[in-house]
Amino acid sequence: MTTINNVNNLNNETLGANKGYASGKKELTPDDFITLFLKQLTSQNPLHPADSSTILQQMADISSISASKDTQKTLKEVQQNINYSLATTQLLTATQMIGKKVEVPSGISPLTKEEGLSGSVMLPAAATDIKVTIKDEAGKVVKELTLEPAKTGGLVEFKWDGLKDDGTMYDPGYYQISAKAVIDGKETPINTAGAFKIKSVATNQMTGELILNVDGLGGLGLNDIIKIL
Repeated sequence: MTTINNVNNLNNETLGANKGYASGKKELTPDDFITLFLKQLTSQNPLHPADSSTILQQMADISSISASKDTQKTLKEVQQNINYSLATTQLLTATQMIGKKVEVPSGISPLTKEEGLSGSVMLPAAATDIKVTIKDEAGKVVKELTLEPAKTGGLVEFKWDGLKDDGTMYDPGYYQISAKAVIDGKETPINTAGAFKIKSVATNQMTGELILNVDGLGGLGLNDIIKIL
């Protein structure tokens, strides 16, 4: 009778553990298995002993899973630390670019008293009769530049001092730029790039991507830049 009572007690405790699991406990820990295992040893029927190897194997499996989860958690934390370090290093390196100019595909470019206006024509192929037209904010043509023929496609730089015919300077600000050239005997519109100064740098908190805050254009990624001057 004592053995039967002990077994019943063990069953009740096991059911209690299961109730705890159902009520919110996500998984049985190795300590839970040890408690149940010891209860089973002390309460088992000597004539029909329980198969302890099954519980021991379950304990080993739980330990293995726990170790695997711990390893995954550790690797994830290491990866996060590496990503943070890389982003920090990239940001510190990028701060050296503050104040420098970069060329960005654009239909405008700034004119300053100190440096004038500059940019590039983005030729898709060899070209002749390359012309750049510069307009003010009202759309009035203020300057036309003729560039040397290009034997291959690529970037062809241009620069304007911003001076009028009388030697005075146009007002600083953003001017419209456009270009055309003769390619394979046909006059073709050509994309342009303006030269802009980097005001500050930052990182995207979600992606870790480096952001360059460019005067006149706002935040740009490195992929938006075609040339660092």
